Amino acid sequence: MGELGELVLGETHGRTSKDEVTVFKSLGLALEDVAAADFIYQQGQGRAGTRD
Repeated sequence: MGELGELVLGETHGRTSKDEVTVFKSLGLALEDVAAADFIYQQGQGRAGTRD
């Protein structure tokens, strides 16, 4: 288990099975929340940092 920043830096691992749950706690800063959501979405699509 770790924080998003640790996952991005490779200091912790993500889910290893579909049975594990990911929890995201918003800090209330909309710009950071949108940037984090976009990064996670792009990682899931295998193309972080690109736009369609």
